[in-house]
Amino acid sequence: MNKLNQLPAQKIVCCLLVVFIAVGLKYAYSKSTSEDLAWILGPTASLVEFLTGEQFVKEVNVGYVSISQHIAIVSACAGINFMIAAFCMSALTLLYHMQRKQYLSLCILAGFAAAYAITLCTNSLRIVLSVYLYRADIYTPLITPDRIHRLAGVVIYFICLSLLYFGVRKITARHEFFGVHRKDDESGNLKSSFL
Repeated sequence: MNKLNQLPAQKIVCCLLVVFIAVGLKYAYSKSTSEDLAWILGPTASLVEFLTGEQFVKEVNVGYVSISQHIAIVSACAGINFMIAAFCMSALTLLYHMQRKQYLSLCILAGFAAAYAITLCTNSLRIVLSVYLYRADIYTPLITPDRIHRLAGVVIYFICLSLLYFGVRKITARHEFFGVHRKDDESGNLKSSFL
């Protein structure tokens, strides 16, 4: 029997709620200014400050700016699209594997918390790398700073999203709330099924 057909109605409602939250975040982001995104730009700027030692100052309607380095952390640097992808992936993975109905809403909250945390770390890493890449002497008419910036962002986002997925799967494979049955391998050691 197909696993999707076995999902109880509560899981389906929670999955639809995740999608609704994701669409709401995307819509709100499309209308947001840097002031509206202070909840993610501020902590990102603080983390970049900590990692680089560069001082960032909040500029109204711009974002966070390092005047000495000519670097700005603006709305486009918020990483909301990455956060939406991370939230959907982590929350839906947790919901799919959760075996206890009373913890379904906790899966959504845990997915959002994980997405927020990984977005802060990933964006900070991406910005720090971008600072060093802009200073590098590697550019030609074909290899421009914008292309390198975009490529670095794609690579970092992919790696971090993959790491988040494997971390969530590790949790769902080991925790009793997720009801994963472990099997003995040929040597008698316990192993978990990892999809």
